[in-house]
Amino acid sequence: MVDAKKIVRLYRVGHSMGSIAKKLDCDKATVRYHLKKMNVEMRPSSQFHEAKRTLPTEKIIHLYVSGKSLRQIAKLANVSYNCIWHILKTHNITRRPFGKMSEKSLQDNLTP
Repeated sequence: MVDAKKIVRLYRVGHSMGSIAKKLDCDKATVRYHLKKMNVEMRPSSQFHEAKRTLPTEKIIHLYVSGKSLRQIAKLANVSYNCIWHILKTHNITRRPFGKMSEKSLQDNLTP
């Protein structure tokens, strides 16, 4: 059985639903269910990502435009690939075709 009060306490101190689910060995949907049942106001997911992200939005956009891949940027920014994709989408940055790197980035990756 999951302790709903513990879920609320962890969420209010800043843990994500995913980290709470891992900690308590339950499904993320269970965490969300208990938070909603206890009338806890949900944070936007972007708020959590901004808190743990190590690069500002402008730098993320610059890295992408200069040829870095989403995965490379995600690793540098300490967030997921999807978070980087969402940032680019929110700022209307045109995505490169899947698997395509700029010539400069390709050369950087091949240079020892």
